[in-house]
Amino acid sequence: MPEPVANRVTDGVAVITIDNPPVNALSAPVRAGLAAALSEAETSASVRVIVLAARGRSWPVGADIHEFDKPPVGPPLSEICTAIALCPKPVLAALHGTALGGGLELALVADYRLAAAGTRLGFPEVSLGLLPGAGGTQRLPRLIGPKAALGMMLSGLPMLARRGVELGLIDEVVTGDVAVAAEELAQKVVSGLRRLRPGPRPDRLREDPAQSLAAIADARKGLLVRRLRWRHGVQHHRGVDVPAGGVDLGVQRDRRRRWGDDLQIAVQPQVQRLGVQDDQARAGQQDQDRCGEEPDPEVQSPDAPQDGGLA
Repeated sequence: MPEPVANRVTDGVAVITIDNPPVNALSAPVRAGLAAALSEAETSASVRVIVLAARGRSWPVGADIHEFDKPPVGPPLSEICTAIALCPKPVLAALHGTALGGGLELALVADYRLAAAGTRLGFPEVSLGLLPGAGGTQRLPRLIGPKAALGMMLSGLPMLARRGVELGLIDEVVTGDVAVAAEELAQKVVSGLRRLRPGPRPDRLREDPAQSLAAIADARKGLLVRRLRWRHGVQHHRGVDVPAGGVDLGVQRDRRRRWGDDLQIAVQPQVQRLGVQDDQARAGQQDQDRCGEEPDPEVQSPDAPQDGGLA
């Protein structure tokens, strides 16, 4: 049986390809393969840029439903996302088909996201009474702003790639083979003909914390009005509270940097009470820490049917 993850290096570009039909669910063997391939690419002196791609009809649709209610095996998706977020080399993601749930969380940590026309993006977990569990509740609001992010997470509805470009979720929509386009772009980065997004990763929450908190308050009010008609009402409210805790914590950290360590941070007990997992609470900070590292002097790092997967 072929390995579910392949790693190929050509002219300084490592192409890591997921091949777990029918929908490339992020099963334990896939996660283990990704962890090994990422570690190899990061430590290899011959690799300058990393491309994540998938064979078949879709980018990973999410978790493997056959692993539900079983003891966890292998590295969790949160560890894979953390490894990508902290990788000192640029990482490009080539999306096609559907990027839902854990699959979208995997894409969020890449430095640059290309998508084939018609690709669908979303977080449908709330329809099952769940929340994104690998940092998505923190990374998505920072990337596209809390209003759009809460709309995605609380409705569970997908959006098309072209809308993702408008929001900043997708960097580029391409025609043809998106994996080929991503590798070509990576080769241009290696040769110095193209730079990815300059500067630090965007953080829409910190651009205007007051506006971010206002958007969260509006979402919470909307839930109170509609709570009797919504299934899994508790998780809808947690879908607001968890990003809210991340916003509050980020604001307090900024104040602490400006005003000194004597400021008491009151939000941390609230974040713990809401049950925010460590990987969720750290997700935004990991991305910020990565931005603070010195860039490579030569390669500038920028900042459907489920069929066995959790869509």
